[in-house]
Amino acid sequence: MTANGGTVIADPGEAVFAAPGEMAARCREIDWAATPLGPVERWSTSLRTTVGLVLSSRQPMFLWWGPKLVQFHNDAYRPSLGTGGRADRALGACGREFWTDIWPVIGPQIEQVMTTGVPVWHEDLYLPIERNGRLEDVWWTYSYSAVRDDDGRIAGTLVVCMETTERVLTERRLKESAATLEERTTAVERALAETALAESHLRDVFSQAPVGVAVLTGPSLVYEIANARYAESMGGGRPLIGVPVRTAFPEVAGQGYFELLDEVLATGTPVSLPESRVLLDRDRDGVVEEYFFDLRFEALRDPAGRPYAVVIIAAEVTEQVRARRRTELLQELTVALSATLSAEQVAAVMLERGLPAFGAAGGGVVLRIDRASDDTPAELQVLQMIGFEVDASVGRSRYPLRPGSPGTDAVLAGRPLLLGDRAAWEARYPGLWPTMEAGGFEAYGAIPLRFEERVIGVLTVYFVGPRTFADEDVALLSAFGEQCAQALERARLYTVAESARDDAERARAAAEEANRAKSAFLATMSHELRTPLNAIGGYAELIELGIRGAVTEEQRADLARIQASQRHLLGLINDVLNYAKLETGAVRYDLEAVPVDEALRAAQELVIPQARAKGLTLTVDAGAPAPRVRADAEKLRQILANLLSNAVKFTPAGGTIALCARAEGDAAGAAVRVRVRDTGIGIPADRLDAIFEPFVQVRSDLTRTAEGTGLGLAISRDLARGMGGDLTAESAPGAGSTFTLTLPAAR
Repeated sequence: MTANGGTVIADPGEAVFAAPGEMAARCREIDWAATPLGPVERWSTSLRTTVGLVLSSRQPMFLWWGPKLVQFHNDAYRPSLGTGGRADRALGACGREFWTDIWPVIGPQIEQVMTTGVPVWHEDLYLPIERNGRLEDVWWTYSYSAVRDDDGRIAGTLVVCMETTERVLTERRLKESAATLEERTTAVERALAETALAESHLRDVFSQAPVGVAVLTGPSLVYEIANARYAESMGGGRPLIGVPVRTAFPEVAGQGYFELLDEVLATGTPVSLPESRVLLDRDRDGVVEEYFFDLRFEALRDPAGRPYAVVIIAAEVTEQVRARRRTELLQELTVALSATLSAEQVAAVMLERGLPAFGAAGGGVVLRIDRASDDTPAELQVLQMIGFEVDASVGRSRYPLRPGSPGTDAVLAGRPLLLGDRAAWEARYPGLWPTMEAGGFEAYGAIPLRFEERVIGVLTVYFVGPRTFADEDVALLSAFGEQCAQALERARLYTVAESARDDAERARAAAEEANRAKSAFLATMSHELRTPLNAIGGYAELIELGIRGAVTEEQRADLARIQASQRHLLGLINDVLNYAKLETGAVRYDLEAVPVDEALRAAQELVIPQARAKGLTLTVDAGAPAPRVRADAEKLRQILANLLSNAVKFTPAGGTIALCARAEGDAAGAAVRVRVRDTGIGIPADRLDAIFEPFVQVRSDLTRTAEGTGLGLAISRDLARGMGGDLTAESAPGAGSTFTLTLPAAR
């Protein structure tokens, strides 16, 4: 379908296979969800765009996609697969399984493209294939090019090819004919007859060749022969026979081709020019346009070996080159958009890189701004415009989203709107044509920027002269619009994330400051409280010694209770002070090699009186030989004393407490694990993680004798980690607990 002035084009994203032709129809019949590619609606933008370009091109094209190399090809490629249904079997098949006859040749070429991105090019490559029920000799000129997915990774291989079997065989016959002419020089009559025969044969070959062929003779390079294919593709039907090449194609002057023809005629050295750019006025309207040809200039020699003519063989590859350029342009745009962080940067990339690809003289990116209130209509905000005079406030320019202009109508309809010439403008927007004319523009396109189900803006493009929008143009413009919309949405999310991150940073800073203030307060209060408590203990001891007078037994018992309470409260305050030091990083560690057996005995002596008072059995096993750990001796004893004290508190009378140590691991990663096992009340599974948190007591409901700050285990684990180790726990209610202290072994 061709969309010209004033026609609204259906969204290409909803019809990947909308191109006319047999292969597009076959694509619509296939259940793609059953293939490795999955359903069409989940295909990437790059895949859908490339498939659309392949199916709509008249140049033979083939596409492998994904790890399984799922295949697509167009109507122009179909004859290359011959009869017998092989063309239909190729569609949707996996490459390795389908091309078994030539995979040893093309497999490494495809792997090179898919893994490195380096393209493959072959000219007149002999590659016989099975077709029409037999193995046929076939020559090909083709290129393999990498196609990148939306994320920039190589996802497919695009093949643009032409079967050159007839041309190769023609050239061979030409050379054989020339050789024949050189050999048959014994008699003038025979030479003349052979020459006439060869000329007749050549004319037949030229006229039937599937590519453009022409013969230029004499110093002026006059056209002697030009087949219909050459006259159509190169000359647009202009008269050629008997006309010098410079007179026939005056617009080619200055492009270097006339000079190359002169050189081939002078030296006899052939010249091959793949994908050569030629500027031609093919429709003879006074405007040159860009075309691409695979060219070969070859000299014809007389019986004496002197060049007397030049053969031109021309195969047009314009569609192939344009398709590849479109794909490369989309890939480059994807890479450029991936680096944008704001809507303004996205707009700049789209206009600076996208407009030249279409030959547009101007354009703009406009963003939709929705209002929260139903009473206020949505607006369009111009992000950036280039190509015509605008004031400095264009970035802030806004206007209501109302019907009546091509840009707003494209947004409201959610489909591209294209106006190809003055007639299209006057038919649909007669009041706007004077503005376009005053700006020096004629053709126009408005492409809605769609993200998922929302239209978030519009991309506009302006052209100086009239323009016919072909299917390939609409597909490429729509692909640009999709990429622009995705980049704008990504920029919006980035802006939101940056704002959220700033808020989180401020909240984190406030929390850290509050935590520092809390720790400082705890440290200060602990110091302040220790002074009067020490005084209470001192004065109670003086009274007990009788310095203030005789003390009765009842008074002595009261003084003992006062001193016990003072020591208990002082211990609690010391815990808070120690924890505050850990939090503020004020704890210093004097690491040295510490014998584990000495540390275990020292900790045991601290709790033996309490264990005996409850009738507990306490065992110690330091191993043989006893290991040594790299630790701070005082802090190691503090951890062990805390663990043993807890075990005594929470183990009922008659229970058992076992303290053991073992070295584990090899020399490179040796560690010592000290375990404290008890037969106490145990800890519920849902509370194991909480016991190492500050101010947490797991079972304070069981007995008031186990009261404390809840800091002991938190302090112990922090001390263990400060020495390069850790403290962990295993337990179950009623089955006791095991606390494991792990420290690096001393070397």
